[in-house]
Amino acid sequence: MDSRAPCSVDWSKLPDELWHRIGQQLKPFIERLRFRSVSYSWRHSIPRFHPSIPTEFPYPFSFHSKASLARTTLYLLRTNPFPYSSTSSPSSSSSSPKGWLLKLEECNQNLRLLHPITNRQLRCGEDFYPEHLNFLNYKIVELGQAYALKNSAGSAYVDRVSKVIELPHSEPCSILVIHHKGKLGFAQNGDERLRSIGNRFSSYSDLIVYKGRPYVVDKWGTVFLVDPTLGVVQFAPRLVCFGHKKHLVESCGDLYLVDRYMVADPNARPDPVTSFYRFIRYQGNGWPDAIDECPLNTVNFRVYKLDQERGRWDEVQNLDDQAFFLNVDFSFSVSAEDIVGCSRNCIYFSDHRENPLALRSLSTVGDGSVFNLAGHSISVVNAAGAPFFAEIYWPSPP
Repeated sequence: MDSRAPCSVDWSKLPDELWHRIGQQLKPFIERLRFRSVSYSWRHSIPRFHPSIPTEFPYPFSFHSKASLARTTLYLLRTNPFPYSSTSSPSSSSSSPKGWLLKLEECNQNLRLLHPITNRQLRCGEDFYPEHLNFLNYKIVELGQAYALKNSAGSAYVDRVSKVIELPHSEPCSILVIHHKGKLGFAQNGDERLRSIGNRFSSYSDLIVYKGRPYVVDKWGTVFLVDPTLGVVQFAPRLVCFGHKKHLVESCGDLYLVDRYMVADPNARPDPVTSFYRFIRYQGNGWPDAIDECPLNTVNFRVYKLDQERGRWDEVQNLDDQAFFLNVDFSFSVSAEDIVGCSRNCIYFSDHRENPLALRSLSTVGDGSVFNLAGHSISVVNAAGAPFFAEIYWPSPP
């Protein structure tokens, strides 16, 4: 007998209680879905959704209402040349095919497909999106997770909340929230009120979990560490930059700060659906400036990389083969070589994302824009008029 021959294992002979224990370790929805699709016994060994997603968090502006924590997972999908085989071809690992971005939201045991930048809900069978997607035909890589607060029914985002992160390894589950013009708050699962932390006179712009620790940046570009006692301690040297919005992005293990410059366009008409929602929701409720504010258009970006050894920020003129995707709930970096239709040394974003979370799914404004860092040029692209742009966000049927 050839000792080099591959060993065949009949996994179906394992005890049923072992499958249940294995399945309980699979928290992302897609992992559980693929596990349950193998056989009848596997499908009935675990529920479709992981039961441990917490749902009881306080509204930032109400002491009597509860919010649900919605978890969104971003995936990179690649075509699997051996979809029904447990082993891959030796040559497939050396030259992986290009893939697509897929964003799925889980809330109250419901699943929604979202646009990776605007969070607009995508409906299968409409526009350029196919009616079915068989995950067994794809290799799936998780790029990261994002969080948002939604009403108790999970049908709408909580207003005036711009960013939510879950604190790593927190028990009970704890979150940090940026809300109402840059205030920083903290809450644990089951709390009645959101606790304010940090400098109450500061305006915070973005949150990130970097190397397992939470960080926040204010509107001037100063990055702070939120320590286990909820102290907000300056982490990086002060970087005074005068853009309107700051984004924190992790790329290849390094921390980047993206400074976003915006100008008001008094001649532009706000999206009518968004304007009507603002008028109804906020009229007389202490936020009148949200009704008639001029839309802001992005005109430029400047990118800085933190040099922790030298204790300074270095401005970056080239992202090499990386592309940044700026999303209020989750900004990330990918290699342009991994994504179909993605351009290197570019920043993908949407101005419409500057609306509060509650307004993001209401607008029909285009699918995003691309900033080329080399030429400092911006291209506005709408998937409805340019199908190639949609290729980044959704796989064509194999």
